[in-house]
Amino acid sequence: MKMKVLEPIKVGKLTIRNRFLMAPMLTQLSSPDGHTTSRMVEHYRRRAAGGVGAITIEIHFVRDDGKVCYSGHRGESGGLPDIGDDSFIPDVARIAQAIHSEGAVCFLQLGHLGKFGRGEILPAVSESSPPVFTPARLKELSTQEVEDYIQLYVDASFRAKQAGCDGVTIHSSHGFFHMQFMSPHSNLREDKWGKDKMLCAKDTVKRIKTKCGQDFPIVYRVSGDEYYGDLGIDDGYGVEDFKKMVPELVTAGVDMLDVTGGTVDTSKWIIPSGQVQPGCFLHLGAAAKSVTKIPVSCVGRINTPELAEKAIQEGMCDMVVLGRALFADPDFVKKLAEGRPEDIRKCLACNHCINYSKTMVEGSTMGSIVKCAVNAEMGRDEEYAIRPKAKNRRKKVFVAGGGPAGMEAARVAAERGHDVTLFEKSDRLGGQMFEASVPPGKSELINLVEYLTTQMKKLNVKVKLKTPLTEEILKKENPQVLVIATGSRPYKPRIQGLERAVLARDILLGKVKAGQNVVIIGGASVGCETACWLVEQGKNVQIIEILPQICSESPILEKFQMIQRLTGSGVCLNCSTSAMEITEKGVVVEALGEKKIIEADTVIIAAGAVSNKELWSVKGSGFVTEFIARVGDATKPGLIVDAIHEASAVARDF
Repeated sequence: MKMKVLEPIKVGKLTIRNRFLMAPMLTQLSSPDGHTTSRMVEHYRRRAAGGVGAITIEIHFVRDDGKVCYSGHRGESGGLPDIGDDSFIPDVARIAQAIHSEGAVCFLQLGHLGKFGRGEILPAVSESSPPVFTPARLKELSTQEVEDYIQLYVDASFRAKQAGCDGVTIHSSHGFFHMQFMSPHSNLREDKWGKDKMLCAKDTVKRIKTKCGQDFPIVYRVSGDEYYGDLGIDDGYGVEDFKKMVPELVTAGVDMLDVTGGTVDTSKWIIPSGQVQPGCFLHLGAAAKSVTKIPVSCVGRINTPELAEKAIQEGMCDMVVLGRALFADPDFVKKLAEGRPEDIRKCLACNHCINYSKTMVEGSTMGSIVKCAVNAEMGRDEEYAIRPKAKNRRKKVFVAGGGPAGMEAARVAAERGHDVTLFEKSDRLGGQMFEASVPPGKSELINLVEYLTTQMKKLNVKVKLKTPLTEEILKKENPQVLVIATGSRPYKPRIQGLERAVLARDILLGKVKAGQNVVIIGGASVGCETACWLVEQGKNVQIIEILPQICSESPILEKFQMIQRLTGSGVCLNCSTSAMEITEKGVVVEALGEKKIIEADTVIIAAGAVSNKELWSVKGSGFVTEFIARVGDATKPGLIVDAIHEASAVARDF
């Protein structure tokens, strides 16, 4: 029986081939001045070719002071799409044509960040309601200026129509311009825009319809709950308030509601990580459906076909919105329609695509093109398309190591037609992903292991478990290519009494049980995630970190959220503190020139990792006839994204 999520649906008079809608995920693939690039066009064409019914093209800003940031950063930087004047019409037309060529329809998302923008003086609904966490100099818009801002959306909508888009999406979620008028937290005005907090939204919709025609679809993206209650703020709106807003939007002329949640101030909800339950906004979609008959789409960690179908079958929404899921696998819908759900490469909710790159770690804003941790093709779909090697040039390839890097190298090499054998010294594939998936919010990392293991079977990769690759085997078999993906091992710092400590990986794998009072030496991601897991078990945990901050290597948003989680759960953070000795009583530490002992039943080492260097000595031996490369942690201990991207690149190089 055909799944309901694969059935067509109508939005206004527009027919869409199935009930999957791609979310407007920012890619930074545009040029620094906001124009469309070939990479950007191919990104959207590729996802339309993957079977999705409709695509919401990422946000195009209606005015410069409403952008997330200003472009032009160092490195492989991209820009923020612009629709502020007619010169951008041909750019949007290129994207629309590419999407239409693959049978999908498209809506162009229009937006302005209002008080959350990046200008020196920011336009605000109310000057007395600044961002909670980010200091900003605000200028309250006059009554006439609000009218002028609405006109920006009207003009931009007409440009979208001229470019061939099937409709527009007004970004009124996540604290953007229109949502700031709808929110009692942000809108403290006393003029007509404050007395009727829905007036800005309603007037915008009506004026777009007047300009573009009543049959030109308008999708209204809206947060069903601001979640200000999470911050102890009680003047935001919630789901019951949202249900009163919906009929007003529908009466104004909205053709479909696209429901999400949160605001910039409650950033946890904007792009939910693995800490948040899959389908986290479906209750908001259901709330909207309870008060309207127009279609309702809904987003929020819907990353499996089963959850997508359940959402439609149980009437929680009419369309399912996929964002990061289509970064991870642009063929998500196509594989489902072809009866191959096991081949879908699922999103891990790791949010690397949101954190972008090192620029976030260094305290800059955004600037680098988006990358997906599990899909190296993301952002360079045309250049990284897997092309088979000519039959007479295919090689005998050995891969040492069955972690993510080894399996990805084997997968890509096998898809290119090479004869691949993978050697793994343990009794299972997956490497360190098993302990990495234990902490709270990390369970979906196993999805990557399952996907890659499935591909090993389907691509006829010869997998030899309990078989370390040795020089003797290489000497006997003489492969043309050797990919070394032997991973890393925990680093053991030189601390007196180290033999009294245990490794974080042994704790996470259940090989060692922790006592009630725990001290973790190392405040990077492994130490912090282990602490979160132990706190859930009721343990008392302290972290010792030699650097001034925990998670110093992590992107700023991830670091901020981790500090909130740890301090909120009672973990004691001892930063700028050195572990000097481990005794029977605990750990002797030194901070600011003073020594003290932190008592502990269990001391855990989470001080980083060092590469396993096995097999590198075979370089120059002649045992491998053509090409040797290291990938993943065998090169340098790093993240999943590093392992996948290095392996994927190497496997294209022979």
